[in-house]
Amino acid sequence: MVLINYWIEGDFPFAITKHDSLGTLCGYLGVPPSHPWYGKSYDNFEADVHGGLTFSHHQNWGHPAEIAMLETKIEEYAKMDPLILDFPRRLLDQEQEHTGEDSEYPTKTGLDIWWFGFDCAHAWDQIPGLPESFHEGICRDEEYVRDELRKLAGQAAVAL
Repeated sequence: MVLINYWIEGDFPFAITKHDSLGTLCGYLGVPPSHPWYGKSYDNFEADVHGGLTFSHHQNWGHPAEIAMLETKIEEYAKMDPLILDFPRRLLDQEQEHTGEDSEYPTKTGLDIWWFGFDCAHAWDQIPGLPESFHEGICRDEEYVRDELRKLAGQAAVAL
């Protein structure tokens, strides 16, 4: 991922990245510890943003809320199908191995924030890094991602 832009408006930091191989943009909104979304998984609530939320993570590796979230996922997956446990277990190992380190994803901030993100690599989006048939979708540029981030920030502000 390549950082395209990072800024702070009001209480919220924002970041836009570009996927290295797909060439599509992703948008991220950070929330502070006082926010009700802080520590939650993106799949635990609805947000009206392009394609839905697809990412949530604390700025630092090994945050207790991140560990708890992954442990819960492991328990849930074990009830569904034990064969899919490998992925969340590897994520948990990674979190514990790097505990306290500042994550560079989507960007280093030095802030105590919880990131939420979405991507622009859905079936109806233009995806330059895939075969030509995927080039016919709608190009989601930086202005579009900024607008979606502002929309998400509005929802985050209402949740306070």
